[in-house]
Amino acid sequence: MFSKVESSPVIFFPRSPLIPNPPKPIRRGDPVPVDLRPMIHAAEDIGYFENRPMTGPELMKLRSRFGDRVVFYSGQTLSVALFNWNDVKRVLSSDSSDFIKGPFESVIGAGVGWGLLTQEGSEHTRQRHKFNPSFHSSAMHLMSPQIEHSFAQLRPTFASESGFEVLASLRKLTHQITLRGILGVLDMEADERFEKELFVLARFMTQGSFPTNSTSEMGLDDYVVARDRFLEHVDDITKRIVAGTNIAESSFGDYLGKEHSGPISRGEGTHAQVAQFLSAGTETTASLIASMLYLHTQTPDDWQNLRRAAEASDSFEFDARLDEALRLFPPAAISTRVPIKPVELEGMTLPTGIQVFISPYVTHRIDEYFENPHVYHWERWLTSDRARGVGYFPFGFGPRMCIGYSAARHTAKKVLRLFLSTFNPRQFQKMPDFSEQFIVLGPKRSERLFFADL
Repeated sequence: MFSKVESSPVIFFPRSPLIPNPPKPIRRGDPVPVDLRPMIHAAEDIGYFENRPMTGPELMKLRSRFGDRVVFYSGQTLSVALFNWNDVKRVLSSDSSDFIKGPFESVIGAGVGWGLLTQEGSEHTRQRHKFNPSFHSSAMHLMSPQIEHSFAQLRPTFASESGFEVLASLRKLTHQITLRGILGVLDMEADERFEKELFVLARFMTQGSFPTNSTSEMGLDDYVVARDRFLEHVDDITKRIVAGTNIAESSFGDYLGKEHSGPISRGEGTHAQVAQFLSAGTETTASLIASMLYLHTQTPDDWQNLRRAAEASDSFEFDARLDEALRLFPPAAISTRVPIKPVELEGMTLPTGIQVFISPYVTHRIDEYFENPHVYHWERWLTSDRARGVGYFPFGFGPRMCIGYSAARHTAKKVLRLFLSTFNPRQFQKMPDFSEQFIVLGPKRSERLFFADL
């Protein structure tokens, strides 16, 4: 029944035949279109960016130095970073007839399996249409009781006098919520090793030479061990979903189980969907909750104001505070695309195979779109001009916008309300550095928060 891919010598899952191959990248020494040659930056300090993993904060430095369109070599690959909203909107609003998802997304598929987040072409469109109802707001009824169940289990951790390691603890929480509230696996609790394994996978895939052209700071053996344990966890969950064993109706797992046919194969089909939602969905939602907790535990007034907003009969202010956290600290701070044919932008043609970087982390910080962009100012979201959404895309934009965005927002708001109704901050502290990015933007692992029971 189960087709298992051995970890050695196969380290990464091969691209599924259902997913179109990206065009050949343009490497150093390859011919470059004539009209693009003058745009390739040759400044002395461009070498710094050519040899760095591209993260949101690194791209912010790139824009500050070179502007809204930067053509450069990232490692050996000809790349362009686009930060202007019109350029970003043109790229993200296109379907797979113009652009295919780039290396940053592909590494997730190669690492844990080719699911909805990394698929392309007609298969991607078909599956999104099939599964989208399970992420509609009307299907969120399953989430709330499972969030409460998961929060209750971790409550002693959150109230520890020594504080709790923020991302590690929140990953455990959002993993459990994803497992039970989204995948609908009600008879299973979170694997204790999951957070550590997910961190190892993300760190390797971000820092390893496969996706970023940089040198890995960790050994391949550590990655293989963590990946095998992670996939064994996914194996178990996938078997339960396919068998329909105590899977909640109308959950994403219920849809997956009904859709599944044939043997279970690692890295493909149902197995890939489970792996991607356990990894990407867990990590991004944990980061969003972390940023909201940090932003509102800097002073006593911050916490009381958030509590007032959460208890209000309408959710306008609560939503505005969440929108502003997503603006400043979008979990998915970077995305990549590759044009599969020449694509026209205003005054520029992107050639086939160039690597395109876009970043909500950077575009959200451009003062043309947001006044005082580096300041947390939630009130900006109550004005009519902000309702137009210009320059704002924390969950992406267009036909390939994140399918789980409503589930992520619902989870974050419910978890925050549980914190507010259960705890007061034991101590207040400044906003930590959110520049660390292993696939997802977040605080450093050593950062802790301190809460006490009401």
